[in-house]
Amino acid sequence: MATLRKQRTKNGYVYAVDFTVDGKRHIISTKTNNVRVAKQILGEIQGKIARGTFNLNEKKKKEITLLKFTEKYLQFALTYKGKSTIALEKHYLAKLKKVIGDRNIRSISSDDLDEWKMDLAAKVSPTTVNIERRALHAVFNVAKRWGYIESNPFASVTKLKVQEKRLFMTEEEISTLFAEINNDVAQSKNRRRRRIHELFRLYVDFLLNTGLRRNEALSLQPQDIDFTHGVIYINKTKNKEMRIIPLNRRAKEILQELVLLKLLFANNYDSSYLGSINLEEPWHGRHRYTCENSARAKRISLDANSETRGCLRASMNDFV
Repeated sequence: MATLRKQRTKNGYVYAVDFTVDGKRHIISTKTNNVRVAKQILGEIQGKIARGTFNLNEKKKKEITLLKFTEKYLQFALTYKGKSTIALEKHYLAKLKKVIGDRNIRSISSDDLDEWKMDLAAKVSPTTVNIERRALHAVFNVAKRWGYIESNPFASVTKLKVQEKRLFMTEEEISTLFAEINNDVAQSKNRRRRRIHELFRLYVDFLLNTGLRRNEALSLQPQDIDFTHGVIYINKTKNKEMRIIPLNRRAKEILQELVLLKLLFANNYDSSYLGSINLEEPWHGRHRYTCENSARAKRISLDANSETRGCLRASMNDFV
C-alpha cells in the first residue's frame, strides 16, 4: 500500500510517497507540491510494486525538476549559444512546464508530450510545432547526457505534416516589391525621408543579389568583403560554419555606390580600383537606417538564376 504525505520544506511543502516493499518502509520525495504530478508518481510506484518490478536503486538515480533543469541548462547554454537562441529555448521550456507542470523530468511520459503537442498545435502553425519539438529534443539530449534521464522523451514525438509552400518570389512579385519602395521614394515629403527609402531600396537589392540574411548584411565588416576575388565571407552564421558568397555584377555596383557615398567609407582608395579597398565602417555602424514600410516584405527567397539569384533569403521585418 502506497500513500501520499506532505513533507515540510523551507519554501512550504512537497509531497512524498510512503510505501512498504519486502517488509521495509520507504518514504521517497516527489520533489513537487503539485498534487496532480505527485499522484502520477504515486501511481507509477504502485504499478511497479504490483508487478514486482519496483527497484529502489532506480529511484535513487539523479533527479531534477523541470524548473531546476531549465535553470541549469540555460546557464550551460550561455557558453556556446547565442542570446536569441537561449531566449527561444527558455520560452519553449516555460510553455512545456505550463502544460505538464513542474515535475521530475524522469517522469515525463509520451502522454504528457502528446498533451503538450495538442495544446501547442491549437495555438500555432505545424511548422512552429516542429521547430519547438526539434529545439526541446536537443535540450533533453543534454539532460540525457547529464544522466537525468535514460532516454529522450521527445524521441517519440512525431513531426506534424506541413503544407508545402512556394519558397521563392516570382519576377512579377519582385517587381511589385520594388514598385512599392519606388512609390515610397516618390511620395517622400522631405529629403531625409526620401534618402531613407532610397537606401532601403539598395539594401533590398543587395539582399536579393547575395542571399544574405538581414543581420548578416548589417554586420558586414571590411575584412569580410573581397573585391579582388569578388566574394563575401560570412563568418557568423546560424550553423557556425563560414559561407563564401560570390558577388555578382549588381552586388558589386551596390557596394561601390555605398563606398562613393561614404556609407562604406575608406580613407585612402582609388575609386577606379576597389580591389584593395579598406572599408572604414560596416553598414551596422552610424549609417544604419530605419524604414517603417519594410514590414510589407517579411521574408524573401528566390529561385536560382544563372548569375544573380540562388536560394536567396532576406528578412526585412523591422529593418534597422
